[in-house]
Amino acid sequence: MITTSIYTSLEKQLDDRMFSIQPNITSKQTSDVLSIEAQQASGVLDTIDEKEIQVWRVFHDSLEVMDIVIPFAPEIHAFLVQGGDLPISARRAFKRVLISIKTISLIHQKQRQKDDQGRLIAEIQDYALAYQLVDSAFRESLGGGKYTDRRIQVVDRKGPILPKNLEKVEDVSGSAITSWSKNWLEKGVLIWCDDQGVGIKNEKDLKKMKHSGKAYLKVVGVNRLPTPFELTGDPSWVVGGELYQFYNLELDSGDELLSAGAEDDADLNTFDDSEMVENSEDEDELDGGVKVLTINNRNNGEKFNLPSLLNVNF
Repeated sequence: MITTSIYTSLEKQLDDRMFSIQPNITSKQTSDVLSIEAQQASGVLDTIDEKEIQVWRVFHDSLEVMDIVIPFAPEIHAFLVQGGDLPISARRAFKRVLISIKTISLIHQKQRQKDDQGRLIAEIQDYALAYQLVDSAFRESLGGGKYTDRRIQVVDRKGPILPKNLEKVEDVSGSAITSWSKNWLEKGVLIWCDDQGVGIKNEKDLKKMKHSGKAYLKVVGVNRLPTPFELTGDPSWVVGGELYQFYNLELDSGDELLSAGAEDDADLNTFDDSEMVENSEDEDELDGGVKVLTINNRNNGEKFNLPSLLNVNF
């Protein structure tokens, strides 16, 4: 099931059973969206040929329901537990990762082998695609790592950070930060700490430090999924390698936006009355678009855009 919401999270029990992915909210992406809508309205934008749509429908109708095994699943688990104790949310989150791998294997069943029991055998490339799609959301579910929520990214980069300085960076009200941080504090993604990053566990001390304006926020958690290279040791999977390039969905443009001008940012926690620093002028000029389900042609580098998941009715 794919659903959308204007809230930062769904109802707790439902949210714990899904991956939440934040949209690209840069002005560049907004401009691109408006451009496409304008072209569609003017009638100059080429639409997908109806025959191509029918071909995809025939293909999906040809897929068979079958059991799938993931031979390397134990290795994924072994890497995951190296990060320390796992929160209870890992139970459902890990199952969703395995389901994602199986789904991709199922779609590629014409190119996959079967075992002696007739079960489809998932391959590393299935994991590579699943990893790109769910890694960030998986880490958020466990309370650590690489985040899709922009404010979490800011805290992760600048933290520990005072809530009032986060208000300045995001240009929002204090109540907005309070409401937003409450959700992530409950999930264990954020914690209250002092200016050195030491967690505040005593409620009485926390109340006192909040009152004096010395309670900071920081991101915690280290558990994560292995990269395809870490899972296999195959140099073709390192950044820039042949397999890495071939299966790259190019979903990391948000990280480029995050790092743009980062070295020029002032430390917002140095002084309580520190001056607000504007974002890099070039930040919104970067290509912030997301190429969904795009594959690279190994021979000539041309892009073949598959139908976007966002345009498919389920």
